[in-house]
Amino acid sequence: MRALYIVVIFFLATPLFGRLGDTKAELVERLGPVRTTSKHFVIAQGKIIPLGPNYSFQKDGWMIECDLIDDRCARLRYYKKGDWTEEQLTVLLSNNAGAGRWSEKKTS
Repeated sequence: MRALYIVVIFFLATPLFGRLGDTKAELVERLGPVRTTSKHFVIAQGKIIPLGPNYSFQKDGWMIECDLIDDRCARLRYYKKGDWTEEQLTVLLSNNAGAGRWSEKKTS
């Protein structure tokens, strides 16, 4: 029964999260209108190197930021007030695992 519960949560929560590799249009379709726009950059060898736009979205109590490189989402950051549930973490990691499957590596 727990597996069914996780599957249901996965399909209900999937629209909330952005995905690595999404275009701006796909992010807007999934997350709604862009709230703020800025630029992201790196500092290397004493130089500031602009990489591309950063878009912020807000949906269902979450703030989601996405950095784009070559018009594709290269980095996502998620923020929300309060604690994250185990299900939210599992869905987030699964959505961003690409073709792979995420699993927690237990160390002893």
